[in-house]
Amino acid sequence: MENDLLPKFSVSDFVASTNQTLEYAYPSVVIEGEVESFKVNQGKFVFFNLKDAGASVGCFMMVFNLRVPLEDG
Repeated sequence: MENDLLPKFSVSDFVASTNQTLEYAYPSVVIEGEVESFKVNQGKFVFFNLKDAGASVGCFMMVFNLRVPLEDG
């Protein structure tokens, strides 16, 4: 079967491999977009989506890493 030829990863290994690939390809990067669904949970966890006309990516950070105020829009 064709799937037998595909590489198989655990979730952890796939995320580690993806992170390593992105860190190699883009050691430093700035991504611009519109903030949506911004929220702070338990006073320390920040969640939001960063979007443009064609895509959206979910983001997470610790509130102490937030250097500028963020809000939807």
